[in-house]
Amino acid sequence: MNQPILDELDKREIPYRLNEEIVAINGNEITFKSGKVEHYDMIIEGCRYSPQFKFIESSNIKLDRKGFIPVNDKFETMFQTFMQ
Repeated sequence: MNQPILDELDKREIPYRLNEEIVAINGNEITFKSGKVEHYDMIIEGCRYSPQFKFIESSNIKLDRKGFIPVNDKFETMFQTFMQ
């Protein structure tokens, strides 16, 4: 998760756990790989994903200064057929 999301969770006093592996969910009870057991009203699990963009290096797609594909305020690329 990025820092603005973590800041918002903190502001709203919503508990979260980072880098913990869940081994069992039984109702509202979660058992972590560490053996710790906790109870929650709602569980949202996410996993890290690192996309493979090697093909971009050999294309004419220009990246922004952070290494991302530039998009507009609607998250559209400048390439009309990029996602087709």
